[in-house]
Amino acid sequence: MERITPFQALAIEAFKARNPNEVNLEPGKIYTVVNNTTSTKWWGVELAGGKLGWFPCSLVVPLENNIGSSGTPALPPFSLPPCSLFLEI
Repeated sequence: MERITPFQALAIEAFKARNPNEVNLEPGKIYTVVNNTTSTKWWGVELAGGKLGWFPCSLVVPLENNIGSSGTPALPPFSLPPCSLFLEI
């Protein structure tokens, strides 16, 4: 697993965990991504006890830590982990 610089991502779709290693996503909620896999398209958030909860990266939009002055989320100023499934907004 590749460690990354943590960043925030906004959930744009719901996701229901199907196993104990996955995490539910709620649309409109912001999550801090702390890990990703480069061989698949799953990103992880840290849960209680330091465990990771995984979700498909195509269901979130990466954000800067602060929302831009226009009030619209902006992409972070660093290289993002790979996710070829990003949706154009």
